[in-house]
Amino acid sequence: MLKYGIITSDYFKNNRLFDLSDKVSNRDDCLYHMFLLKKKLSEKGVELTTFDQYPSSEYDGIIFSDLNGVNKKRLKKFSKSNKPLYLIIQESELIRPENWVR
Repeated sequence: MLKYGIITSDYFKNNRLFDLSDKVSNRDDCLYHMFLLKKKLSEKGVELTTFDQYPSSEYDGIIFSDLNGVNKKRLKKFSKSNKPLYLIIQESELIRPENWVR
């Protein structure tokens, strides 16, 4: 099984990003799309965890959930690897313009 890690804020570490039973972080079912992504990837043979679950060298691919200063540094670091990199843009250009800079 391939391992993909999603880089997100510290608040969602320890796979909290996928925990639908967490009433605080999953207010209004706002984490359902991440839960569904994890489920669908699993059906295709890809384990998706938050990036803190394994050493970075163990991941076969990396997903960024929005970009910020910290994630931009990580993006630069991982772009030198041959691992596939993906960006999930969740905010519009008005809210998070750094996601939209090429």
